[in-house]
Parts: sequence; structure tokens; C-alpha cells
Amino acid sequence: RAATAKRKTMWTMADAEAGLPRALDTTSVKLSASHNAEAVTRALTLRGWDSGAPQASGMWFQIELPQPAMVTEVQFDSTAVRAGGGRGGFGGGGARGAAAPGAAGRGQAGAPGGPGANRGGFGQQTPPTATSPRAYAVTVSTDGKTWSKPVLTAKGAGNRTDAQFAPVRAKFVRITLTESAADVPNWSINGLKVY
Repeated sequence: RAATAKRKTMWTMADAEAGLPRALDTTSVKLSASHNAEAVTRALTLRGWDSGAPQASGMWFQIELPQPAMVTEVQFDSTAVRAGGGRGGFGGGGARGAAAPGAAGRGQAGAPGGPGANRGGFGQQTPPTATSPRAYAVTVSTDGKTWSKPVLTAKGAGNRTDAQFAPVRAKFVRITLTESAADVPNWSINGLKVY
């Protein structure tokens, strides 16, 4: 509001749209990564890239634009996996109402009609785990050698990552993981967009 306080005319749709971030053309970006670098171009597609190793502090993914631009957001999706590495889906439990050993008749998980009984034929399962970054920092550079302090530090949440930060001029954008944890799945990126 402070920046537009002197405006005396109504806003038009064209005025409003001109102020919104727009997706940059990613057909000519160069991508690189600390892990599984040979597959990085998949990050631009629905097929997706993954790190090929469990998430660890210091792991990074980098976007090089064809020329410097004002950048304000990096957005991507991550797949969900079930324990054992399978991608999210219904998977299988046992037969409907199958009792856990020694649990029959006590209303325990797995007992017929108990709180853990399989319902609707889908089977009892562990919820899928997102392969989004657990914690990350975004840094930028105009030459690929001198990097900024982080323009954003954040925790990942869910399958969509929207890394939004104040507009900054950059040719290189790097996302670096900042946490290691036991039993964390590989990091994955698909549908990568830069705004």
C-alpha cells in the first residue's frame, strides 16, 4: 500500500497481472545436483528426479537460468512413497478383518471389528511419506561462484514445495538441504517451475 499510495486511478486487470510473478521458460535452463546428476532434467517433467540416496544435510539441487532475472519463487511437487519404497497407492494388507496373532476377541488392532480392522478391502497401511525436503535453504548467485546468504530457510510440508522469497536478481538458484534424519526417503522434484 505504501508503494502505491500516490495512485489516483483504478487498477485494471492488466495492471494487476503485470505485478504478479510469472513462470520463466524452463526449456533452456541448466540443472545440476550433488546427487543423481545424470537424471536432473527429469525434474522439469512429471516423471521427476530423485536424489538416489536418503536426504542429508548439504545435498543440493541447482537451477541455472540462461540470463540473470528477477526471481521470487521456486515451486515443485514431490512424490509420496510407502514404507519399502513403493509409490503411494492402496497397497495391501491382509484379508478383511484378519486378526493379529493373539488378538482375536479382544478388540485390538487387527481383531475382527476392532479399531485396526481392515475396511473396504483396502488393507491396513502406513500412510505415504512425502519425499519433499525436510528442511532447506535457498541461495542465489549471479556468477555461480559467489553465493548470497539464504534468501529463504524453510521446512518442507506435504507434496508441494512453494519456496517464496523477496524478488532478487539471480542467474543461479540453489536449494540445499539443511537437515539429516534417520529413515528419511530420497528427495524428489517434479514439475519444477521458477517464477
